[in-house]
Amino acid sequence: MMEQEQRLIKKYLAGNCTKEEQKAAMKILRRPEPSLLDEVAEEVWNELSTDEEPTIDSEALYKSIEDELGIGNPKTKTSSSLPWLYAACISFLAISAFFFFQQQSINNTPVQELIVKSMPAGQKSTIILSDGSKIILNSGSKISYPKTFTDTTRTITLEGEAFFDVVKDKTRPFSVIANGLRTTALGTSFNINARGSICRVALATGKVIINNQNDTSKDLNTPHILAPGEALEVDSSSKTKRKFTFDPQSELLWKDGVLYFKNTSLEDITKRLELWYDVEFDFKGKTGLQKKYTGRFENASLKHVLDNISYAMNFEYFIQGKKITIINQP
Repeated sequence: MMEQEQRLIKKYLAGNCTKEEQKAAMKILRRPEPSLLDEVAEEVWNELSTDEEPTIDSEALYKSIEDELGIGNPKTKTSSSLPWLYAACISFLAISAFFFFQQQSINNTPVQELIVKSMPAGQKSTIILSDGSKIILNSGSKISYPKTFTDTTRTITLEGEAFFDVVKDKTRPFSVIANGLRTTALGTSFNINARGSICRVALATGKVIINNQNDTSKDLNTPHILAPGEALEVDSSSKTKRKFTFDPQSELLWKDGVLYFKNTSLEDITKRLELWYDVEFDFKGKTGLQKKYTGRFENASLKHVLDNISYAMNFEYFIQGKKITIINQP
């Protein structure tokens, strides 16, 4: 019986009683003895207490509540008002303790250490994360990630291009945010290229789900699930997207130090070479920029690459430090 009354009083103080329960609680609160309320107060306090308890001046607390309720005057103070004083104290203690411990929790929450890795043009890097997942970061790219992942998530932010080989963990999905796209996987390998307004996700193994966080339109915001060999490309500028089967050589060989071009224009080739070798191209005349070239180079020098491409595409080039001038032949 006592336990039922305690539960009812706590429910009443929380404001969750029905009309019938309120009447029953009122009868209990009208009793002159405060023992039940004492027990409820102690139980509430024990539930809220931790290793570090706030210091509360109980006499000042009771006095302030008496004044607030208008029962501090001895002439007006009666035994019937005592339960209400106890009830008010319980509520006050619970609320005060809640906010105290909430603030302590906020103040004592450790700040996660964020690691930022940037790769300048001409360099690549392999990064092993705390969970064992591996990232190969391409030239001119940047990632940020927590030094230690939480118990529920593994989230990476990417600018540029990277290949991810993710360790499987069903309890902690692995997410990469790039150009507003969130690519999520449990354990898989995939490539993301996010440069300019275009973000392309190419899946090598496993499965991923992709959500567009930047666009609320139904068309672009529809989640996409990729199977191995499939890629999704989203252009945030033109608000377009396309899903297609990709060529593993053109998408993934960069991580093994292989430059591969397949029907690639000279303009696009030079953009790749600028990042790959940390150089800058200048064109004397704009003709021939859309000529196409197919070729493969493995750990080759810039001169070797340019010698082969210039012969096939009929142009001359001059190297001055990091600046390369291309002269197209008629």
